[in-house]
Amino acid sequence: MIKKTYVRVITLLLVALMILGVMAPAFTSYAASSLSVINNSPSVVNVTGTPQADKLSTGTHYFRIVGSDMKLYVSSSSSSQGEDTNVDCKDKNSVTYAGLNFATTDGSNWKEDASFSITVMSTTTDGDAQIIASNITGSSRITKGRSVSLNLTILDTSLRFGSQKEAEDAVKSSAYVSFKQGDFKRGTASGDNLTNITVGAGKNLQYDISMTDLVYTGSGDTVEFVVGYTYDGQDYKYNMSMKIPGCIPYVDKDDPEEDDEDVNLDPLIPHIIVSQYDYGTTQVSAGQVIDLNLSFENTSTQYDLDNIVMKITTPDGFSITSSSNTYHFDHLDVGESISKTISMQANPNAEAQSYAINIEFSFQYIANDTRKSGESSESISIPVTQPDRFSVDEIQVPTSLYVGDEYNLSINFVNKGKTQVYNVTAELRGNMQNSGERSFIGNVASGAEESADFYVTPTEAGKMEGEVVISYEDASMNVREVTRPFTIMVEEMPYVDPGIDFPVVDPQPTEEPSLFTVQNVVLFVVAAGVAGATGYMTVLKIKAKRSEFDDEDL
Repeated sequence: MIKKTYVRVITLLLVALMILGVMAPAFTSYAASSLSVINNSPSVVNVTGTPQADKLSTGTHYFRIVGSDMKLYVSSSSSSQGEDTNVDCKDKNSVTYAGLNFATTDGSNWKEDASFSITVMSTTTDGDAQIIASNITGSSRITKGRSVSLNLTILDTSLRFGSQKEAEDAVKSSAYVSFKQGDFKRGTASGDNLTNITVGAGKNLQYDISMTDLVYTGSGDTVEFVVGYTYDGQDYKYNMSMKIPGCIPYVDKDDPEEDDEDVNLDPLIPHIIVSQYDYGTTQVSAGQVIDLNLSFENTSTQYDLDNIVMKITTPDGFSITSSSNTYHFDHLDVGESISKTISMQANPNAEAQSYAINIEFSFQYIANDTRKSGESSESISIPVTQPDRFSVDEIQVPTSLYVGDEYNLSINFVNKGKTQVYNVTAELRGNMQNSGERSFIGNVASGAEESADFYVTPTEAGKMEGEVVISYEDASMNVREVTRPFTIMVEEMPYVDPGIDFPVVDPQPTEEPSLFTVQNVVLFVVAAGVAGATGYMTVLKIKAKRSEFDDEDL
C-alpha cells in the first residue's frame, strides 16, 4: 500500500514538473540576444539585414573589391586583404553576404579597390523587441570623458498593425525611451526621443530612438536603456542594452602603495603633424591648378583630439580655389591620420621660386578629466616655375658661296618669358674650319633680344652643313639647348688663265655737248629780258630823283 502511494506521488510530481516546464515562459521574462550591424562607411555603402554569427563575429570587419573579376574580400584588419567571400560584385550595385545586403549609396556599380567597413555588435532585450539597425556617432576609440550618440531602429514582434497610421495612433501618445546611467552617463545634452513609428517586417511595430551625448565613464562598454508604451490597456516595457565597440577602459597609473605626496604633472600637449603631402608633379607651372593632398596625423600616444580646425595660409604666389581656407574635423584618434584634398592655383605672374604654405591646427582634448585646448602648426613648400619661352630664330644663309669667301653667319634669339635666363652660350658646329667656336652672351633679361655672330670660310666645294647650338639655364637652373641647323652649297672659284689674250676694244670718242641747244637758247632769252627790265627800271628811278632836285633849286 505504501509503495503504491509513493509511486502515485512521484508520478504526480513528474507531471507537475512537465507542466511547469511548458508554462514557465508564459510567466517569466527572458533575455534574448541578437547581432546588429553599424555602418562605418555611410558615404560609400548602405547596409541592411542581420549578420550571421557563423560568418561575421562581433567586432569590425573590413571589405574590399579586389581584382578585375571584382571579388568581395573581408578581413578583420584594415591592412590585410583578407579572404575571398566568393561574392561577385562585377557589373552590380548590390550584393548579399552573411545575411547583410551591401548597396552603393549613389546607385552606381561597384568599382575595383572600393572599400568599406562595418561593426557587428551583440544586443540584448528581455522581451520581443530587438535592435535591427544602429548607428554610433563619435570616435572609433572611446576613452574616458568622450561622448557618443546613438540612433537605433527597434522592431517589436509582439505587436502587429495594418498601417503606419494605425501604429502611430496605437502607441505614439504613450511611447517613451529612457537612458539608464551605468558604463555611460549623461553629458550636457538631455532628452531621448522615440520617433518614426511605423510598421516593419511582418507588419510588426517598428520605430527609431535616439540618445545623445552619452559620456563614457572609463569602465565597461555597454549602454543600457528602457523603451515602452501602452497598447489596449497593456503595458509593454523592454530593458535593452547594446555593447559599444571601441571603448578603452581607463587605467589609473598611480601606485596605491606610494606614500609620498601625489604630484600632478601637466599633461604632454599633443601635436598634429603633416605626415605626407602630394600635388601630383615635381614642379608647378605658373597659372597651373593643382590638387594638394594633405595627410596629417595625431602624434600623441595618449590623447584623442576633438573639434579640430585646420587653417591654410597661402603666399602671394598661390590661391585656394572653390573653398575657404578653413576646414573642420570632428575627431582624430591616437595615431590616426586624416587626408584632405585642397584645390589650389599658382598665380600666372608668380615668380619662379619655392613658396611656403603655412598650415595651422587648433584642437581640444581631455587630460586629467579636464577639457583642454591645443595648437600646432606646419609648413610645406611648393616650387613654381614660369613657362620657358626662350625663342631662337632660324638662320638665314645664302644659297651658295665660293671657296675662300668669308660669310657672316648671324642668329637672333629673344627671351619672351617672365623670368631671366642665365649663361646663354652659342656654339658653331659643322664641316668648317672654325667648328667648335663658342660665343658667350651671358644673361638675357625678360623681353630682351640678343644675337650671336660667326664667320665661316669654306675651304672646299660641296655641301657645307652645320648647326648653331644655343644653351642656357632657366630660372630653376635647368640647362636647356636649342639647335638651329643650316646648309650652304659651296662652289669653286671661277678659274682665269693668264695666257689667254682677250680682244682689245678701242675706246669710242665722246662727242662734246653743243652750247646751242633749245634749252640753252630759251634760258639765254629769259635772262636777257630780266636784265633789260631791271636796267630800264633803274634809269627811270634816276630821272625821277633828278627832277626832285631841280624843283627844290627853284
